[in-house]
Amino acid sequence: MKRSTWNMMLALWVCLGLVAGSAVSALAQDKSYPTKSITYLTTFNPGGQSDREARRQQPLLEGILGQKIIVDYKVGGGGALGWSELVRSKPDGYLICGINIPH
Repeated sequence: MKRSTWNMMLALWVCLGLVAGSAVSALAQDKSYPTKSITYLTTFNPGGQSDREARRQQPLLEGILGQKIIVDYKVGGGGALGWSELVRSKPDGYLICGINIPH
């Protein structure tokens, strides 16, 4: 078998393995999420661009997830207070955060 054919076959099997592995992990996920309201954490003051984006995304997320989205404000430290709360929270998917990254 030519080397290029061998490489092509190897790449095909690797891709098939990756697809099969991702399908198995998708089947293993809990189908009941979300079962309670989700908190959308924004790290800047109400009325600013972060607030407008959170309020604009709120009905879209509620429609997709089928649960109430609560916008919560953790203001201070240029967003550091909100980020630290996000990092300390339980990684269960019920606290999400919108983050601004200044240029």
